[in-house]
Amino acid sequence: MEALQPQVAERKLREETEKCREEAFDVVHLQGAQVAQILEVKKQEQAWGLCQALEATWAQQQAQDQAAELEDQGPPGPASLQCFKGEDPEVVVRRQEQQNEQHRVLDQQRETQNQAQAERDSISDW
Repeated sequence: MEALQPQVAERKLREETEKCREEAFDVVHLQGAQVAQILEVKKQEQAWGLCQALEATWAQQQAQDQAAELEDQGPPGPASLQCFKGEDPEVVVRRQEQQNEQHRVLDQQRETQNQAQAERDSISDW
């Protein structure tokens, strides 16, 4: 029986060592889980802060854009960019006036040429 005593003691020592080792691993595992949980909370807080900052930036940009749009809605003038090609309501009237002016100029040129030709003809008749 005494020969078994050292083996029994050795076995108890191994079991206690194994139990302590498992408890140490459990503690390390628990600490790792707690650290992971803390990091996850910090990550969520950081993401929330970034989201808030982004929303504030968007709101500021939108306010600036709306202010610029209000400035653009003033009465159109000769230097404003309110009238674009194809949006001029008086284009038909202006085009008609331009055509009439061209006809008047053309008639004047013809009259001048006819007078010059008549003078040349009267000079050559002498």
